[in-house]
Amino acid sequence: MSFNEFDRKKTGLAIIMVGLMIMVIGIGNFFQDKLKETTLTQNNISSFKIYKINETINYSLPDTWINSEGKASNDIEYNSEFISEDGVIKGNIKLYKDEFKQNELLKEHSENLKSLGIKEYKRRTVKLKNGKGTLIEYKNQLSDNRVYRNYDYIINLNDKNIVVNFYMDDKSYKENTPTLLDKIVKNIQCN
Repeated sequence: MSFNEFDRKKTGLAIIMVGLMIMVIGIGNFFQDKLKETTLTQNNISSFKIYKINETINYSLPDTWINSEGKASNDIEYNSEFISEDGVIKGNIKLYKDEFKQNELLKEHSENLKSLGIKEYKRRTVKLKNGKGTLIEYKNQLSDNRVYRNYDYIINLNDKNIVVNFYMDDKSYKENTPTLLDKIVKNIQCN
């Protein structure tokens, strides 16, 4: 009989522990969403402006940023350069033609990093609403000893390959910058 009581106590304790774990995860997700909103507020971003790459693909940038659409080339269907209002974050977004595959773009990107003498970089997978991508983070030291932080996203979105590059002076880097960049990239949508 005491064995049965012991089993009931263990089962009750296990149920309480599982309930607490679920509650902690839920609270963590809530605060993570609030943190993203706070990051936007800290960067003086109140709204985003939507840009169309083509009939099916949109992306959003903070409405105070300057965006300049450039000319397409042999390999690129769409090219646009942007800069933040304060001039700290610069970058571009490119839609590659259909014959380019994500693996080819990743390989080409790795070769470009090697040719620049960049040996240390971080790579991670990024999930989007309609696709997935790879983020490559690295620092690039220029000849005048300035160091730039680079965030290059290579994205496959419904069989379309998009490359988004962000770069900024290392001195201007803020701890919440990657959260802002992730927010911009995750706003890329295929209708």
